Amino acid sequence: MTTNIWLDGSCAPTNPGQGGCAWLIILEGGAIRRGQVGYRLTTNNRMEIMAAIHAVRYCREDSVVFHTDSQYLSNAFNKGWLAKWLQRGGIRADGHAVLNWDLWMALWEMMNNRLNTWEWVWVRGHSGSPANEDCDLRARGAAERPTKEDKGYVKSQGS
Repeated sequence: MTTNIWLDGSCAPTNPGQGGCAWLIILEGGAIRRGQVGYRLTTNNRMEIMAAIHAVRYCREDSVVFHTDSQYLSNAFNKGWLAKWLQRGGIRADGHAVLNWDLWMALWEMMNNRLNTWEWVWVRGHSGSPANEDCDLRARGAAERPTKEDKGYVKSQGS
């Protein structure tokens, strides 16, 4: 069984600032699950990863294809960035700590516990893909009505 997941994150009106993430899960039989959530203080990149985390929480599937307009998210898997970061314990090649490490670790653990295989597909944002446009609209809407705290972001900022 293959499930397709579409993801998007947003920060508005500034980055960092209020953020939102949205996901659209299309099961093999055609059933659709949607979700979105807004955060009071976060970054766009954190919202992209958070969308994936939220979506994976709903999955226990054999195979998942993730669709994202975030090169940060897709390249972490497709170019092997995350694998290298894991080997170095959350340190980039330049010796600096990987940003958003708390979320990368959470996503990696969830994917390994819930999914058998996965693929990451980068899609150009605002290019007419109905699923991508749906997630974008809902992520921006969630950013306008934040209800949660991104505790990982607040903690990383020393607050």
